[in-house]
Amino acid sequence: MLDGEATSSEKGTGGMRDDVDDASGDAVEVKSALDAAEMEGDGGGSRRTTTWGALVAYLRCCVAPKSTTESELECAESAASVVHQTTTVSCVPCVAQPRACLEDGFVLHEGDPFIGEPDCACDASRWGKYATKEIYNLRDGAPKYKPCLVLDLDETLVHSSFKPVMRSDFIVPVEIDGKMTDVYVLKRPWVDLFMREVSKDWEIVVFTASLPKYANPVMDLLDVEKTVRWRLFRRHCYAFQGNYVKDLTSLGRDLSQTVIVDNSPYSYAFHPQNAFPISSFIDNPNDNELLNAIPYLRELARTKDVVEFLKKSRGCMPRQSYFSRKEIEEPAYDRVGNAIVP
Repeated sequence: MLDGEATSSEKGTGGMRDDVDDASGDAVEVKSALDAAEMEGDGGGSRRTTTWGALVAYLRCCVAPKSTTESELECAESAASVVHQTTTVSCVPCVAQPRACLEDGFVLHEGDPFIGEPDCACDASRWGKYATKEIYNLRDGAPKYKPCLVLDLDETLVHSSFKPVMRSDFIVPVEIDGKMTDVYVLKRPWVDLFMREVSKDWEIVVFTASLPKYANPVMDLLDVEKTVRWRLFRRHCYAFQGNYVKDLTSLGRDLSQTVIVDNSPYSYAFHPQNAFPISSFIDNPNDNELLNAIPYLRELARTKDVVEFLKKSRGCMPRQSYFSRKEIEEPAYDRVGNAIVP
């Protein structure tokens, strides 16, 4: 059994995702997610649906309530009212507007966490090196263990396609319906540097809505330095409103020290306050999103509460480019993963 795999029952079923964006998905995945939710009936009650338009408005106000307009707050309260009226056990927890939740302390996950106890010790000397007084709500000192960083795979770290790609970085054979099919994988620019750098400050969890038979070989090829501590897959997701949602409470980590990096807002619908949004990667060779994210995640790893940090900075948006920063370190690797010799 690989790190991160759990013995709990599967949360969703269906075929491997095709060459589509996480935020939309394809008809097969949506149907599979809905069927899985209807058949399993987790929580012992029926789930009614709300409109995603109202929910998205609600989430928008959760992330940065201090900077929302009155009309946006009214829309959020309307959405919260819809959640109350149409949902029996599904709710979107929100630290900014707790009255919108069904009850205090409501969580989705029950049972043991999907990953083991924290065991990634924090390097106190490195922590202190980057613990500048400019960091918002800086911790008093280095923690015993690293905080938890949850990374999406598809369209965040890589892009995969069933269609042949001339400059693909990997070709992964996957068995689908009894036949072997090649999947062409493009690495996002700077992903090698990104994985090496963030793993110095964070316990890394790759949480994907894809199946292990695809995600595991991709991660084996991508994570050659073994920076990822845990891997979670589609069966660990929560089938909700036709989407695969990643419930951060299933990790068993302190949510004030947990951040999720994902291109799809639906993936973190239960915890928008913990999200570090990132744009979708398809094939842009000039993409710098991962490189630009490194300094922000370095600061987040040293704050007392990532939720407050992300709220204050509106998810660290807009973001400063890496090379425009003063006294920034030169990258040790280039955008395609080659070591840079000084």
